[in-house]
Amino acid sequence: MSILQKRYLYPFLLLFFPIIIDCLNGYLKGASGEGESMVGILYRGAVVIYALPYLLKNIFSKYIFFILVISFISFSYHIIMGYFLISSISNLIKVLYIFCVLSILLKNKYFDNIWTILNCAIGYGLAAALVLILSYFLGFGYNAYLEDSFGTKGFFIAMNDVGLTILLLNALSCFCFLKTKKVLYLIATLIMSIGTVFVGSMACYFGTGAIMLCFFFNIVFNNTKDYRSSFKQKIIVIFIFSIGLIESISFIVNSILSDSYLSKKYSDIIGIFMEMSGRDYLIEASFETFEKFSLFDWLLGIGVQFSISIQYILGLNGPKGVEVDPLDLIGTYGLLFSILILIFPLNILCKTIKSYLKNKDLLSYWLTIGLSLYVLHAIYGGHAYTSPLVSSYLAVYIYLYVKRQNLTTI
Repeated sequence: MSILQKRYLYPFLLLFFPIIIDCLNGYLKGASGEGESMVGILYRGAVVIYALPYLLKNIFSKYIFFILVISFISFSYHIIMGYFLISSISNLIKVLYIFCVLSILLKNKYFDNIWTILNCAIGYGLAAALVLILSYFLGFGYNAYLEDSFGTKGFFIAMNDVGLTILLLNALSCFCFLKTKKVLYLIATLIMSIGTVFVGSMACYFGTGAIMLCFFFNIVFNNTKDYRSSFKQKIIVIFIFSIGLIESISFIVNSILSDSYLSKKYSDIIGIFMEMSGRDYLIEASFETFEKFSLFDWLLGIGVQFSISIQYILGLNGPKGVEVDPLDLIGTYGLLFSILILIFPLNILCKTIKSYLKNKDLLSYWLTIGLSLYVLHAIYGGHAYTSPLVSSYLAVYIYLYVKRQNLTTI
């Protein structure tokens, strides 16, 4: 196989092929996720093994090494205290998966073409949105909530993960369209925006709304130096945006009102936000668990015993996380590990904000939007820091920031 072929094949396998893995995994596991499937574990396990030679050979190597050392200390404490379960290893790999993907992107020679990386990543978001759209209209796949209620999961199991992934990739698609003016990226953006509508999730609705609003501002107010629109384009965008906004709100509101489950679920929008999207009872249970922490528990966590404690307090059938990433990370791995993990994308976000304020460039603008959505979703809906799927495409964001000087329009 030629080097040129590998430059397309390897990014395809790492960033687009997971759509096939995730759909197959969901199909085999079933709607409840209780079926048997090792497809996802085998695929991402192979990625972790492939990444090992690069893990300590990139610009973040010292940071990664420090995190691995803290992980070892934390696990040693869990074993000594009797907190450790074998599932702790797979849970930790999920959190550290971002560094595996990022190391491959930065150091493997077949990932040096930025536009190939972008196209393969956006391809996942486009394909995932198409699965959701086709699932809704053709009636295959799984319901997002209850039988006969609005919303679909397609063949996905972790819908929060997929929803956030589509949001991140939609922001990148907006960037690509404005940077290249290629209509294919605009079509991808529209399809991803439509796909998130059929999830029935407020996180997807507000996330997509935020992206479209930022897209609108970018075109109408020309708030980046490397994109300029004409007066005619502005008028067209204002018209299309207004019609689209009215129709989207009408469709979403009517869908919710005509669905008994969603009507009850979203009857108090303000209350939903105040109660962290219905996770208030989980947060309270986590605080009750934190009250029993010793100093070393705070520093090094209590492993999966944290979710088991929440299960016990709430009388649930199985271990349950809070689905607020900072709380889950602190409870499981402690403050030392969690702070290092939490500040990694936050540090890049601060740098993109600073870069945008200084340079007003298109890439910094859209990286800031995507990273902001990631951080907010981690707090409001979870499934960001702890999701290997989402972290794969967060790695693309960080890769783009590192490689930003090499970005040229195709």
